[in-house]
Amino acid sequence: MKKLFCALLSILSVSVFAQSKKLVVSEINAYNPKGKEIIVSWTLPKGTDTEQVTSLIIYRDTKPIKSFSQTETLIPLATLPAGTLSYTDKVRTSSEYFYAVVSMTAKGTSSAKDN
Repeated sequence: MKKLFCALLSILSVSVFAQSKKLVVSEINAYNPKGKEIIVSWTLPKGTDTEQVTSLIIYRDTKPIKSFSQTETLIPLATLPAGTLSYTDKVRTSSEYFYAVVSMTAKGTSSAKDN
């Protein structure tokens, strides 16, 4: 099973759901450079545990994502390889979108709500 960590993002403001001892992505940004593309970028967890991140999962919703438990009802937008620093989302409509970036590890399953 894989361990989950979460940082959350709103296109208009950044909201980070951080937990101590967790590999949480930080400095999440999103911008709309043209048309119906939104570029979401982040900084990977720092420290010696960074190598333990095996992949990143991106979630999108039209409502703010304020906790890890909200991602449980969402369908992943994309699963990205470890080390990825951004994702380009091609949206169908012009709207306000909210994103969660979840880092995965191979150490077992744990959600932010467990703490």
